[in-house]
Amino acid sequence: MTLERYGFQSGDIILPGIEMPVRLGKGFYFRNYGIVPDLRGKTLQIAQELNMAPPTIDLRQEAYYGASARHLGIIKRGDRGSAVFVKEGLDMGTVIFDYGHESVHAVRNLGLEDQFAGFLRKEGFTLNPFETYSSEEQIAHVGGVLSLHKAGMLWFFSHPEVDPIREDLMASRS
Repeated sequence: MTLERYGFQSGDIILPGIEMPVRLGKGFYFRNYGIVPDLRGKTLQIAQELNMAPPTIDLRQEAYYGASARHLGIIKRGDRGSAVFVKEGLDMGTVIFDYGHESVHAVRNLGLEDQFAGFLRKEGFTLNPFETYSSEEQIAHVGGVLSLHKAGMLWFFSHPEVDPIREDLMASRS
């Protein structure tokens, strides 16, 4: 049984936000659940649908960071999947940033790092986030900033942890 039964896609997909086309090989899957009313509730619903133990959710960390989106890495019967979703009620800049950010978490989970680095070069950036940053969140922020750039909304989102990443990415334009 594959994750396709649960609405996940394999083969040719486009990662939201960063708009990166990828071809997922056998046993690799992705699903964009879209905008949802409740991150925690959706996380628990997905775990229940897949008959998996619910992931540990650090609600204190979510409260501190103001979680507005989520990526779930899923391993089920040898298949590897990524699911992304964004909380409803957000401004457009945050939604665009979050989709790009969570898509880069999916890039990591699905082993697409080389493809993402190549995609950045194709988009005109020399920055390789996997060589530049050691933090998973900093690497994912590159996807959020790229999404804002592609949407023409680069300056509509600001956060103390994201602003230096934006400066690094924009300084690497070739």
